Amino acid sequence: MKSYSKDIQLFFYRFVLALGFYQLARLVFLVFNASVFLKVGFWSILSSFWYGLIFDIPTFVYFNGLFLFFSVLPFIPKQHRYYQGFLAFLFYIGNAVVLLLNLIDTGYFPFASKRSGVELFVKQSEGGDSMIMRYLIDFWYLFLLWAVLVFVMIWLYRKKKEIHFFIYIKNKFTSSLFQAVVFLLLAGLSVLGARGGFYLRPLRSVDATRFVDPVLVPLALNTPFQIISTVESPAVRSFNWMNKKEALYWINPIKKYNTVKEQKKNVVILILESFGREYVGFYNHGKGYTPFLDSLSQHSLVFTRAYANGKTSMDGIPAILSSIPFIDEVSFITSPYQINTITSIGKELRKNGYATAFYHGGQNGTMGFNSFIRLAGFEHYYGLDEYPMVEDYDGFWGIPDQKYLHYVGDQLQQTKQPFCVSVFTLSSHHPYIVPAPYEHDFPKGTLPIHQTIGYTDFSLKQFFNQIKTMDWYPNTLFVITSDHSAENETPYYSSLTGKYLIPLLIVDPSHELKGTCSKVTQQLDIMPSLLQYLGYDKPFFSFGNSVFDEQNKGWAFQFENGSYQFIQWPYSLLFNGEKQVGLYQLDQDSLLVHNLVNRASSFSVDSCELKLKSFLQQYTEALHQNKMEVEN
Repeated sequence: MKSYSKDIQLFFYRFVLALGFYQLARLVFLVFNASVFLKVGFWSILSSFWYGLIFDIPTFVYFNGLFLFFSVLPFIPKQHRYYQGFLAFLFYIGNAVVLLLNLIDTGYFPFASKRSGVELFVKQSEGGDSMIMRYLIDFWYLFLLWAVLVFVMIWLYRKKKEIHFFIYIKNKFTSSLFQAVVFLLLAGLSVLGARGGFYLRPLRSVDATRFVDPVLVPLALNTPFQIISTVESPAVRSFNWMNKKEALYWINPIKKYNTVKEQKKNVVILILESFGREYVGFYNHGKGYTPFLDSLSQHSLVFTRAYANGKTSMDGIPAILSSIPFIDEVSFITSPYQINTITSIGKELRKNGYATAFYHGGQNGTMGFNSFIRLAGFEHYYGLDEYPMVEDYDGFWGIPDQKYLHYVGDQLQQTKQPFCVSVFTLSSHHPYIVPAPYEHDFPKGTLPIHQTIGYTDFSLKQFFNQIKTMDWYPNTLFVITSDHSAENETPYYSSLTGKYLIPLLIVDPSHELKGTCSKVTQQLDIMPSLLQYLGYDKPFFSFGNSVFDEQNKGWAFQFENGSYQFIQWPYSLLFNGEKQVGLYQLDQDSLLVHNLVNRASSFSVDSCELKLKSFLQQYTEALHQNKMEVEN
């Protein structure tokens, strides 16, 4: 009996050892991203480490299931060196993977501002071997740290080979009964651990908002758990807070604008990869890396409070083209709803005789864009396969912006008018490659992305110089925006709301649209705004609102690390599906350090929550029931 007692105690030592290294990985995550978390306070950060155990235990169970089973299996001796070697192998592999995923994500966090789920593998695999090699080069120190941690973990594992305290039961029957009871008890605890506790449903990443400050949710979580939570593309949960009439009072997703006349203007939507607002001088008193965009903004309609609806390209494209937001860790493109019937700016304008296309110089199939574009009703998708000069491929993502935008300009000259075209750039994406002829032409700045921002801005200038003499140019609206922001370095643009700020402007060569608009705007608003301005008089489905609609007061939505964020000036409200967990007054607290959730109450705040609930209830219902299009 004493042998089994030693086995159990050795297992618990190794279990605690694994959890200790998970916490070390969390500490590394904190150190490398200190600017995001340190402003919250020491004790709050310490609580994140404590509550992080709630998510570390399921991670251990999932990644060490075989180790756990063979460590506590009763009735067989386990002291043989081959058996112990087998257990050690299982432990080393499972926990080395856990540490590796956490450290890889430590390097990605500044770009995404959240723990990565299964999309982490998409980011690497779609770039091919060269992309993986580039990551190894750029973040070599994290892999070195991983090797050190794994070495120390193995040393501590091997150091403890025997437990001297044990329970001795001489009677064979009693001993067998004891082993069976302990095994069944541990099996039950393992199931409980995998579920995350005594809850009606298994623990999910969103539950972190119940334990820690919203800012600290990524710190409390761990990347392997986030991958587990997203690997099966879980269904978006449903809500039922109000009856349909009340929900429609707050937000009506069926839009139909009364227009004076139809305008057959061409539309070009330029989506700039990772262009956070922090990089654009026009928004930052001239400090930035975009001289051409700054100049263009002087003659355009510029939105000064424009927000992205997500933090990845797979979130941005559906939001911009189809008014579909990112919600509950589920990107629409990879969700169970990816075959729903949906609308888009291209699909609606096709009804009015527009030619439609989507251009992206990346590999065909990247992030599922080609499938989404077909689902959204665009006529054509042009990717790397359609690009005529394969020698221009950059070896990582696709065709550099300057060459690809020139190609798009030539294509547009041959496109039948009126047309609606979207173009998605790619050079301002890690690994931030500036083509050799231009590698010394742009300021390097203080972040790796800054030089490529300058290159993309230059590419835009070349594109406009190319097309401004073409016959279709004067009759075209150009929308310039970003799919999401990237790494930020100032506290304002690193805040819960600031990291979603993006440039948004409408360039109108006829100069009918110009000036600035301070109304809160989001990517979801782009489609309805264009449709109203163009005189589109048919009903369509959109949770966004037209910026030209005087009844639209302006709001924006994001799913922020387990909470739903609703921005309606001057408030930013965080709601976890059950209650408010954050409330900030943006005009007085730009860095969002004073949480007013338990200290403020007003009709404005209450109406924010009701609008958010209406939005969540109707949007999730539309997803589940496949009702995201109006039949005309």
